Amino acid sequence: MGSREAFESKTTANGELFLRVDMPGVEAKDVKVVAKGWEVRFFDKARKRGHDLDGPEYMGSVSLLPMTILKRKVEHEVKDGVLRMVVPPA
Repeated sequence: MGSREAFESKTTANGELFLRVDMPGVEAKDVKVVAKGWEVRFFDKARKRGHDLDGPEYMGSVSLLPMTILKRKVEHEVKDGVLRMVVPPA
């Protein structure tokens, strides 16, 4: 059984960092993930364009000191309102 929390992070057996964030109602095309330096940021870019400003807003960041992240290496997918990110080991 998976985690019941809205956010989960764990290190896999091969040293990757796995991050999961619940973002109910958000589609893959509306999620942006930005990795720079030691930080991975994620947010729902659709809310900024839409008319429903009373709806939920999803955004956050994870600092991975002292690990430097290369943007091209952070993989992510959104399925059924769940953002999953994988950061490979340094």
